[in-house]
Amino acid sequence: MVLGAEKMRMMCRFLPENALRIQFRNEYDVLNDMCGADFVKIQQILPATFDDVDVTAKCASFDGDADRLIYFRASGDGEKVILMDGDKIAVLIARYIKEALDAAEITDLTVGVVQTAYANGNSTKYLKETVGITPVFVPTGVKHLHHAAMKFDIGVYFEANGHGTVVFSEKFDKLVRNAEQTNDALKRLQLFSRVINEVVGDAMADLLVVELLLRWYGLSIEGWERELYTDAPNVQLKIPVKDRSKFKTTYEETTLLQPEGVQQKIDALVSQYSGARAFVRPSGTENIVRVYAEAQASEDAKALANSIADVIKDLE
Repeated sequence: MVLGAEKMRMMCRFLPENALRIQFRNEYDVLNDMCGADFVKIQQILPATFDDVDVTAKCASFDGDADRLIYFRASGDGEKVILMDGDKIAVLIARYIKEALDAAEITDLTVGVVQTAYANGNSTKYLKETVGITPVFVPTGVKHLHHAAMKFDIGVYFEANGHGTVVFSEKFDKLVRNAEQTNDALKRLQLFSRVINEVVGDAMADLLVVELLLRWYGLSIEGWERELYTDAPNVQLKIPVKDRSKFKTTYEETTLLQPEGVQQKIDALVSQYSGARAFVRPSGTENIVRVYAEAQASEDAKALANSIADVIKDLE
């Protein structure tokens, strides 16, 4: 993370004094070795050299080329972390934008949040029930999220791994960015749109946005965790297969179409657990099938994932 740390230091020189107090770690070791956004997200443990952080310390991690951002804090239970991933970032941003638009009394701009099947189910529920936005679902991959987000005047998208941004339409430029008369809410939207980088994959700009919004809401990282929603426990597995091309899904990758009959078995397993969901999709690059399982209890999520894995293995 030498480059990321170096550029962050340069950026901080342009901010008001003490606006951001950052302690850099893992600067001079092997890139992404036991650290980085993907490591923290997938392993859900503290990165290297973070074993001394307090449970109240706000921590953030970029990946090697600084295009993904994950926030986290120590859980106090060994190496485990409490994650604030791309879903939490997207929800925080969407909530702020929706509230600012309401305060500015702007009703003719469309706002969309784009998610993939990997988005935590509780984030989707919060967006629908609390923010008032029903997310659009697309296949995994930034190109799909970006394309869908461009259909809205304000399109928010973040993969769970922390890769994402916000995009704006020409109509937004006319009504907000170039508005001749402004009020406080409109001014905040103007400034927000200048901080976020519409070119996807700028973790530094995303970090600035998150810090701005946490200060706006007066939230610590613990407050951010409590204020929004609690992630539903989930498990991801990789199952080796002889031919991944045999596995076909619907467009949004939430339902398995082929091999025939497998989705019915998955549905039957899901129905055994409270608040559960699961899906299976083939890898785009390897002969493996990815299993995602979610439930209200960690033990149930693990059991569900393993049961589905057995179904896939029985096909071989």
